[in-house]
Amino acid sequence: GDQANSQVQAQRIPGVLVDKNGLVMVSGLPFPDQMPLSRLGNFKVLTAVGPAEEGYPARFLGKGHSPHVAFVRVGDPKPLADLPILSFEEAPVQIGDELLMISPSDQREKPIFAIGTCNMELDTPAQGWGLTAAAAPGCPAFLLDGKAVGVVAGRQNGQQIQPYVLSAKEVLPDIRNPPVEPSRVSSSLPAQPASRARGWLGLV
Repeated sequence: GDQANSQVQAQRIPGVLVDKNGLVMVSGLPFPDQMPLSRLGNFKVLTAVGPAEEGYPARFLGKGHSPHVAFVRVGDPKPLADLPILSFEEAPVQIGDELLMISPSDQREKPIFAIGTCNMELDTPAQGWGLTAAAAPGCPAFLLDGKAVGVVAGRQNGQQIQPYVLSAKEVLPDIRNPPVEPSRVSSSLPAQPASRARGWLGLV
């Protein structure tokens, strides 16, 4: 929600559970570095399985080392204890390798599976790989042997978002040491006064 015009906007974006304490990694794309924290709030994490269709309350932690991902933490992680935690690996990916992406769908327990081929190696905007298939930013990417090697990110290309896979090497430092109690969206920018948050964001 934007306090300037009192409008509240809701958005659902995919994410993955990355530790036992309720840490969820999402795409950083919906959170521009200059966005005031006053426009973010009332976060809820929705899971593909489990009883809580209304979501688990969570707080926004911001971006860390990588500007391509952001983090939220569930306030009470106990209900998530039986959910699997995704562990990323710095496994090699070659041009021509197939990658499996798992995206949420409108049907809670039926995710969307997409397979794309790695068609290039990327050094900018971060280390990763180009894809021949589209997937939602924030979704995990796996080699066909089951290794989680990265997360789908997005580059702005005119009016379109061009997806690519951000390598595990780029996100593991922030998973191990996530941002805490943010005073701004990105830790690379000067701090700004925190305002009371409004709005709603759901994560699947």
